[in-house]
Amino acid sequence: MKTLLKIINDIGFGNSRENVDKLLDNVPSCYETERDVSSEVREGPITLQSCQFTMTFNHQQILPLQLSAESVKGVVIPQIEIFDMTKNVKHCFLHVKDPIKYLEQYATSPSKMKYSNVVDYLRTWKPLVEMESAVNAVKCSTATINDVPVKFLSQNGGKFSLSKEFCDQRNIDINKASLSVFLTKQESVDDENEEGIKEIASPDYLCIRCQILKSFIDKQDLKMENIAPSDYFIWIAHAKIIKANVRKGKIDFIFRIHKDSKLIPPELMIEGSKRCSIEIIFKSSADQRIDTVLQCLNRATTLAQAIAKGTAIPKLDAVHNKLGLHTKPDCRYVGLFGNNKNQYNAIKRALTTSFSLIQGPPGTGKTYTGIKLVYLFNQINLKWKKLGNEKKQIIFCGPSNKSVDLVARWIMRKLKHNCPKMVRWYGTSIEDDAYPIPGKTQNSRGERSKADEYLREVSMHILIRELTKPYQKDIAAFDKDFKQNQTGFILTM
Repeated sequence: MKTLLKIINDIGFGNSRENVDKLLDNVPSCYETERDVSSEVREGPITLQSCQFTMTFNHQQILPLQLSAESVKGVVIPQIEIFDMTKNVKHCFLHVKDPIKYLEQYATSPSKMKYSNVVDYLRTWKPLVEMESAVNAVKCSTATINDVPVKFLSQNGGKFSLSKEFCDQRNIDINKASLSVFLTKQESVDDENEEGIKEIASPDYLCIRCQILKSFIDKQDLKMENIAPSDYFIWIAHAKIIKANVRKGKIDFIFRIHKDSKLIPPELMIEGSKRCSIEIIFKSSADQRIDTVLQCLNRATTLAQAIAKGTAIPKLDAVHNKLGLHTKPDCRYVGLFGNNKNQYNAIKRALTTSFSLIQGPPGTGKTYTGIKLVYLFNQINLKWKKLGNEKKQIIFCGPSNKSVDLVARWIMRKLKHNCPKMVRWYGTSIEDDAYPIPGKTQNSRGERSKADEYLREVSMHILIRELTKPYQKDIAAFDKDFKQNQTGFILTM
């Protein structure tokens, strides 16, 4: 192979890369194939956000794989670390196979019925939440940036920088939010664009890969990129972005390397900065919120802390308790079925306590009981308003979009004219599907949900676009611009 490359690189044959490409074009298995993969194929305010590619494997095909040793039950066995697919694409098998081991760590403390304080609760549950975040993160799409100058400050971490323009053009949204975003209105700030160093509350993960040459390589070969896989190895480390230094037009990301990652090679520590390939493994927005809210538990209400610690729940205030006692649990007069004994007791308890848990096996009427509670709580809110107080709202949450859609449809169908005034608030992914924003893509690899057409008239992203709404004209203008400029446009203020 080296002899063949030497012949191809001979000055009499012209450009070596062109010669190699011409040679491969005559190999049957290489017909209509690409040499590499990249999304950097379109210029403009917004670049191509992603690219899809496939690779066909043939029998007896030689693949460049990097192996290492792994101890399994005391026995050392080989494992695949990385698949060196192309110059731009190198698949790390480690964090995909065991995301908890390489991105986080396994929790060792079991959950308890009660906790002595908030610190005790966090010590138990934060590792469990982080384990779930790591597993969910590898299921989402990632962003790989090649040739990023990385400065390793110690064996424990380092930093790299990206310009805001670079990230905006490619929809690379690395989480930079600190705890202050999730605190009370008085304490919160516009944290996302505020300049300065900040600790990230729920950091995204990194897979850092760097090519290390095993021996001296001729400069001409380096220039022509004629390096065989056997002439180098790929150093791999996993990390978390723990801090962000937001400056004008630029962001410095400071990361901490996972404790079980390999030691940084000396040649990377000596040099000022080394160009590496960085794969950003994004946490889902739901996991980020859960992680961050847990960290805010010490500033939460007495009720929230009591629920978490498993201690006595604070009593409901006297006025709401009285309104609950005088509210009949039976909803047959509005077209709903009557209650059995268990449902009656569950509803009565929910109306007169500040927190109530209703559970049971499938088919016992939990969803139907929830619909009745929505109606009854709304009746209590109307009575509360008649007493001269501000009208309160009810928030109904569910584990999935489909579960919330189901309850919303049932409320509208069953209660009909008695249905409370309601708004279905979908997440940004579903809104972006209906009204796409140029250059904004979703990270999920799974099947994407869609808004329920039956709930269209009560969906938030539809309501704000109605002619009578205050910002309808501004939103309509943006929608028109987005539709006419799919590749992006520069907004001037």
